[in-house]
Amino acid sequence: MKGIGKLKSFGKKALFLFIPFFLFFCLLEWSYRGQWFDYYKNSYHYLNLDFNKEKPSILVFGDSFTANTEGYLENVKDQFGAAYNVVNAAISGTAPRQAYYMASRRIETTSPQLVICQLYLGNDLLDEDLPINWETLSFGRNCYYSIASAFRVTTYLNYKFAQISTSLNRDFDETIDPKTDTTFNADAYSPRKKMLFKAAPNYLNNTYHLNTPLKGAFDQTIDYLKKIQDQLPSGCDFRILVIPDAVAVSDRYAEQAQLLGATDFEKATSYPFIEALKSTFGAHTVWDVTPVFQNAEEKGTPVYFPNDEHLNPNGQDVLGAFVTQQIKTTSHLKD
Repeated sequence: MKGIGKLKSFGKKALFLFIPFFLFFCLLEWSYRGQWFDYYKNSYHYLNLDFNKEKPSILVFGDSFTANTEGYLENVKDQFGAAYNVVNAAISGTAPRQAYYMASRRIETTSPQLVICQLYLGNDLLDEDLPINWETLSFGRNCYYSIASAFRVTTYLNYKFAQISTSLNRDFDETIDPKTDTTFNADAYSPRKKMLFKAAPNYLNNTYHLNTPLKGAFDQTIDYLKKIQDQLPSGCDFRILVIPDAVAVSDRYAEQAQLLGATDFEKATSYPFIEALKSTFGAHTVWDVTPVFQNAEEKGTPVYFPNDEHLNPNGQDVLGAFVTQQIKTTSHLKD
């Protein structure tokens, strides 16, 4: 009986501690979704040291493909920087959901004449529908994803506090830098990508072909993009920049993905993901760089790192030239 009494006492104390912690976390989540504070202020300031409030802006949202001080936006700045601020509002590890959270403040403070939302087909839908898999992933990883699915502030906490999710190294080890490699090696490839294939081997097909497992995530992504578009001031253009996963760029990358744990990629001349974007927002609004990357690869210019899913310097240059040309031909901006 004494043991039962101690257990009840412990349970009451645990509940007493859990309730205020849970309520605090709910409040934190509420403040994050509403952006009561500028949660990404430091990163935003670092990426935009040359901001001039007297000039109109080109405002760009995105993830790690854009949150780069030496990336493709430098090409855009070279072409348009004299007349416009090229505002980099990208945050690594985020998706359109987080861009929507930040949009109101960024739009209000930058006076944009063009807003670009960068998508990455390699994982944006998985960021919306996290790949919980109790059979293939560790207990800690699944717990993290379960919490993150309900509390999106964990995206910020992960970003802020030394990459919390990557510290769950029962799923992968981040002791190497795959961007320094010169040849493909499945063992040395970026561990996070392999972990995603381990959790959901067919997720790239589900993304590109809008299969049932990720169709809901796509619909939610569309909703966030619409909400961003609805906030734009009169006369401001809206564009969606689509960066493909490497599997859609060349057969070589698709074969390598299988060595990393992916199922065979179902290649097509057009993909439901892209067609649905164009149908929703208009073909002129969607900038799909895939054909340009395919052309570069066919000419012998690799655009991705051998052991990392991100663009190498060549890819950044190709993307920068593409975006610059698209701004010139499909928007009202003039350099």
